[in-house]
Amino acid sequence: SCLTNKISHEGRLVIYTMLPIVVVGMLTAPGGIALLLGGHSMDEKRKRRIIQTMVRPVQVFLFMVYPLVTYQTLSNFHCQHLSPDGDGEYLLISNYRQECPLRHPGGFIFLWRFFFG
Repeated sequence: SCLTNKISHEGRLVIYTMLPIVVVGMLTAPGGIALLLGGHSMDEKRKRRIIQTMVRPVQVFLFMVYPLVTYQTLSNFHCQHLSPDGDGEYLLISNYRQECPLRHPGGFIFLWRFFFG
């Protein structure tokens, strides 16, 4: 969090949700290219080995990164009223400079979380 102080809340949300998709693409690209370019001439056993070799690192990566992405996405709905009577500002606890997205269901954070959550 200290490293990302200069990045906006929306920017961090995009990074935390899009970076895993990019990494998964990079992990599957070599095997996918091998299957596309030489898949018609390969026997089934070799195709299965390529797919298994491609899927294992993706599963491990997703297992490791899923809690972080889930926490970041769900933290966008943990809000707090700043006034005791509940009529004041309603802000995100993770970033008190950001208004709670539940106030604006058509806003960027709400829609992004809905799409990736």
